[in-house]
Amino acid sequence: MTESMMGQFVRFMRFCNRRWVKWPAVIVFLTAITVAHFVMADKYGDSPNAPTWEFTVTLHAAMLVAAAIIIVLYKKYIKRKLMEYGKD
Repeated sequence: MTESMMGQFVRFMRFCNRRWVKWPAVIVFLTAITVAHFVMADKYGDSPNAPTWEFTVTLHAAMLVAAAIIIVLYKKYIKRKLMEYGKD
């Protein structure tokens, strides 16, 4: 890792520790996991026949959607704020 990349990484990590960046990301991921859980619980209930692989696939799909949402938010809003933060 070059020195400039390390500087960008450190600046990005300081930026991500801000409350208004960290909590929306946590909320999006927790919402995705909760929705996946309720979808599977609604489909199978407390049945011991609930397939583990299907739950895993649903959970991973929800996480991918959450990651896509965070990437879109980053590109549209957070990246601009990061550039403003870096100029200070």
